[in-house]
Amino acid sequence: MSGTTGSGRAGETPVDTAGPGPRRPRAGGRRLDPVLAVAAVVVLVAAGLGLLTRTESPREAADAAPRSEALTRSSLVCPPGDGDVRVATTSGATGPVVARSGSDSAQVDLRPDRAARAPSGEEAVVVRAEGALAPGLVGARTSATGAVAPCTAPAFDQWFTGVGSGAEHRSVLELTNPDGGRAVVDVTVLGRNGVVDVPRLQGLAVAGGATTRLDLAEVVPRREDLTVRVQTTRGRVTAAVEDSLVEVGGTEVGPEPLPSQPGPATDTLLLGSPPGDGERLLTVANPTSDEGRSTLEVVTATSTFAPQDAPEVVIPPRATVQVDVGALLASTPGPGGSPSSDEDAPLGLRLSSTVPVTASVRTRTDDELSTTTSTVATDAPSAVLLPGGRKQLLLGGATSSGSVDVAAWSGRGRALPAESVDVEPGRGSTVDLPGAARLVVLTPDGTQVGSAAVLTTDGQAVVAPRELQLTQPVPQVRPGLP
Repeated sequence: MSGTTGSGRAGETPVDTAGPGPRRPRAGGRRLDPVLAVAAVVVLVAAGLGLLTRTESPREAADAAPRSEALTRSSLVCPPGDGDVRVATTSGATGPVVARSGSDSAQVDLRPDRAARAPSGEEAVVVRAEGALAPGLVGARTSATGAVAPCTAPAFDQWFTGVGSGAEHRSVLELTNPDGGRAVVDVTVLGRNGVVDVPRLQGLAVAGGATTRLDLAEVVPRREDLTVRVQTTRGRVTAAVEDSLVEVGGTEVGPEPLPSQPGPATDTLLLGSPPGDGERLLTVANPTSDEGRSTLEVVTATSTFAPQDAPEVVIPPRATVQVDVGALLASTPGPGGSPSSDEDAPLGLRLSSTVPVTASVRTRTDDELSTTTSTVATDAPSAVLLPGGRKQLLLGGATSSGSVDVAAWSGRGRALPAESVDVEPGRGSTVDLPGAARLVVLTPDGTQVGSAAVLTTDGQAVVAPRELQLTQPVPQVRPGLP
């Protein structure tokens, strides 16, 4: 018998006979869990499929333009005043909208193409429409003197060029919040020498459903005319300006609405020059940090040209300047220095500027005050509500040869004779509107064109039709974008 002990023979590898229990891992690594291995494969396959099927980069998807959908809810704010408020829809639908003034509200039944009177006092009136009545909603407040203040939708950036804050020219800025929550706005003022520092107008709160009135002569007293920019930083706000002149002795002319203007542009069209002798002042604002220059052209039915005596307007950075343009708009000289024909009568001004600017023309004839603001050429339908009496529609700034269909309805919704007007670049056009016309709708065909209506029955006024809001932008939302 051998004296050695063990569990194997000489030359054989010993075998562990300790029985069941945890195994020691082999030297050099650990075993891979089968579940984790399957999960890793699934992730890699999904990533590969994503790379194969992606057709656009994340940045391209993030930069996708919003899509348009039919408007299902809209709001208009009619500024405070002492006149009637009328509302109409161009959508062809019938039904009620809600008009609220202060704490009072009422339903207003709308019919296609008929201007309905909304209950109103001196406070702002908020009109809300839903469903089929939301697209193409239009409204206006008309005073006893014939002044027309369009009802406008809330906007985040609004401009008013040529406001006054002195003893002779005074303007009141009215900020209306149509919603229940508090809104906040920043008001920037551009004067003759640049930005005017007014801390009170920064972070200005407007309570829900309320209107804040700011007499600029008290807030920022200045002798020169100013430009005001209203930017909404929270909530929604509609801004309006009430403008008046005070003569020596205390006689007041106005108040009249001073409409908001589109944003700054290098090509500015100012259509509408009420007839009569008087003062006509052009106000131009340069919101940029560079000095700007604007050249003036007169728009007539036969041409757009630069008179030899037209001044070049130099606007310092972030400043507002004023130029007398009475000689340019009073008449257009023909041979011998006298007006050649009615076709050469000025319809407005065109400004070509080296920097984007805003502009307006204030007209004072006898005891009447009106302001012409810039209009934007558009190929979309636009509309305006007007009072009865003499009125003329002006067209200009056409980008190509085309036509404009002009349709009008009386206060009772009766269709008046329609007209199609041919327009061409470099020329203006005039259309005599029926005295009974209350709702006027313009539809360009094959071109973009600007427009304005001049009223001359009870006083004088210039009102620009506003593009109808028919759709609403909906942002492109996609999962997985940064």
